[in-house]
Amino acid sequence: MPIFNVQPSAREAIADINLGIRVDRTDLATVVWAAGPVNLFTITGGQILMTLMRQEVTVAAVGAQAGTIVYAITTAAPYAAATVDFSGASGSVLSVAIGATITVVGTALNTVPLLQITIGPQLIARTAPLILTPGIVNNRNTGAAVTGLATCAIVTSLWYVPLEDGARVVAS
Repeated sequence: MPIFNVQPSAREAIADINLGIRVDRTDLATVVWAAGPVNLFTITGGQILMTLMRQEVTVAAVGAQAGTIVYAITTAAPYAAATVDFSGASGSVLSVAIGATITVVGTALNTVPLLQITIGPQLIARTAPLILTPGIVNNRNTGAAVTGLATCAIVTSLWYVPLEDGARVVAS
């Protein structure tokens, strides 16, 4: 199976070279920021280098309950089955507007993700990307589950570089 698209656009090719392969999934914020854990991506076939993971509110705005989000991986065989956090809790996601993002910084384990609550410059720390083994990347809400608006949508994007033949990521 090829790593890259058969004929990527120039934009896709540049992103693939700089950040790695991008995988997206779109959910209602009330689902992805629920009590959790919520499965986001599945890694199969070998280890990957996760270069960036970010979430962006794309439709409406989050409302009601405040939540603090933690990101983790639940490893699968042949690795020992375990759930390991790779971020600390983010800031509250109460009343987050369209265009707001959460970027998992990835400079060290248990690092607090950056909650960008306004549209503008965004920090993406690529100084220490994470190596993830096969398993499921998930998040959970350590605060109250976000109730939000029924139409509030969030896109979760993960960029990665396969470290072994056959390693790939798909939306869960």
